[in-house]
Amino acid sequence: MQFMTPPSPTHRTRFKRHGGKLLIAHGTSDPVFSANDTIAWYRALVAADEQAPSYARVFLVPGMNHCSGGPATERFDLLPALER
Repeated sequence: MQFMTPPSPTHRTRFKRHGGKLLIAHGTSDPVFSANDTIAWYRALVAADEQAPSYARVFLVPGMNHCSGGPATERFDLLPALER
């Protein structure tokens, strides 16, 4: 899966400089990618840039599979989180 990882996964300087906002929703029942890997990436991002929570957030969706499906509510609106 290395092809899916950017060369510097915690280096978001240009993204931050351009005012980017990153909201990640990850299903905890995803059989393809572990939510633990996303959590580890986010922790590494915050360790590399203490301002990361101002432009990047991770939301875990209990029971959601990969992108959709599963025994969870898979239809939700992330916009209110962005607005807050």
